[in-house]
Amino acid sequence: MKKHRTGRVFARPLIEIIEEAIAILRQDASEYAFIGLVGAFAACMAVLVPGIIGGPIAVALIGPLLLFVAVVTLATSAAALGVGSSQLQPDASRAFAAAGMRIVAIMRPWLPLAIALGAASYAADAFSSHLGPVPPEAIILALALVSGAYALPRSLCVTALFEHDVSAREALTASAALVRRAGRTVLLAWCVALSPTIVVALLGAAAGIDAATGAVIAVLFVGAMPVGAALMSQLFIDAASYIETATAPAQAIQGKGAAIHRRA
Repeated sequence: MKKHRTGRVFARPLIEIIEEAIAILRQDASEYAFIGLVGAFAACMAVLVPGIIGGPIAVALIGPLLLFVAVVTLATSAAALGVGSSQLQPDASRAFAAAGMRIVAIMRPWLPLAIALGAASYAADAFSSHLGPVPPEAIILALALVSGAYALPRSLCVTALFEHDVSAREALTASAALVRRAGRTVLLAWCVALSPTIVVALLGAAAGIDAATGAVIAVLFVGAMPVGAALMSQLFIDAASYIETATAPAQAIQGKGAAIHRRA
């Protein structure tokens, strides 16, 4: 992947990419809203039920379950966007089916994080009496930051899988390469998509996070996945279009050189 001479990877500024993503979501708002609502309900149950049950095992399930719901919702949104980019009508049920058929490829990059979240949550709850004055909210925020750092290089995998029809390994490589080149822009795009979640999580951390507050945060987080998928789609398309534009002159020069050589 090559950068622009000014250091930019994307041809358009982020504000234009956001406007385009919003316009795409508005065209088929009902389908994307349905995907977001189904994911948000599943996320609410994934946090609320284990939180009410309590105990180390139940608490250990919250992180992996929420991660699974979020990734599947993101993948479903990407599948719907991939259909839309082919000038076809997005359909939520078909998008869910498409995500289900590639669930192994979708979840493989996230398995280490799911295991780590489960183990850390279990240890934090089981040994909470030995942590001294460390509040649970601090542990939750620390896990969220570590999860975000792990997720950022992989946040465009499902976009590559469903909109560009590549293998899981190629999708992971493309996502990591794009984040290496333009990690600040990708991070800022996710901050925009998850801004309500971030605000509520910080307010909850200050006031105390219980099962109900965690469920609200989970609903906002997973409900924003269609927006995140649309932004990642536009970033990926923009980067790909720039790469094609940037390499076209060199390819044209090589073609002319080859033609001259054949004439000679």
